[in-house]
Amino acid sequence: MAGGGSAPALKISDVFIFSGISILLASLVMHAWEPQLTIDEGGEVMSSGVSMMEDDRLEILVQTTNESTVRISVQDDSGSTIQSEIKTIAKGASLEFSFEAEEGGFYTYKIDTRGNEADVTVEIQRKWMIDFVPIPIGGALLAVGLAQRKVSFED
Repeated sequence: MAGGGSAPALKISDVFIFSGISILLASLVMHAWEPQLTIDEGGEVMSSGVSMMEDDRLEILVQTTNESTVRISVQDDSGSTIQSEIKTIAKGASLEFSFEAEEGGFYTYKIDTRGNEADVTVEIQRKWMIDFVPIPIGGALLAVGLAQRKVSFED
């Protein structure tokens, strides 16, 4: 070690426990974190993108503070518009938009509120629960680490 000190070797059980807890906490944050997006009054068109697999669903909820004409469109990799919806919604009302990917790829969605303030919630419903894969991996690492620690204390 730097500074001439020494440290005891790290036990492999501690590595498994730390790794398992880290993966479990990261998974929890990944699933619990839903950012609330806001379009300010006089703001630009909101544009973002998402990678989707076949049969994944993109759900967008737009809530406006004033009566507004809202346009939501989804474009594929080539820039061609796949699905679009224009609707006038009343003050305090909301617009729900849903898009299901027919093939995998990167999709760009654009939300235009014509300069009115709005709150936007975007959710992706995955057909394959790939987002949940880290949870059993983290649980298995934590279980192995705790089992190894128990065995080492018994010896």
